[in-house]
Amino acid sequence: MSFWLGTFFFVLLECAFVAWVQLRRTTEKPLKHTIYGTAVFCCWVSWAMVYASQIHTALYVAPVPKTPE
Repeated sequence: MSFWLGTFFFVLLECAFVAWVQLRRTTEKPLKHTIYGTAVFCCWVSWAMVYASQIHTALYVAPVPKTPE
C-alpha cells in the first residue's frame, strides 16, 4: 500500500465519521467532530511515521569483513 493510498483511507474514514455525527441526533456535534477528527489525525500521524520508518530506515547495517588474527 502506498503512502497516498493509506492517506486516502484515513480521509475516507474521516468522511464516514463526519456523516455519522451529522446523521445522528446529538446535542454535542461540535465536540464529537473535534474528538473524531483529532482521533483520525493522530492515527494517521502514527501510521505515517511507521510507514516512513519502514520505507526509509535510519539504520544501515553493513557487513564487517573478518580480519585475520
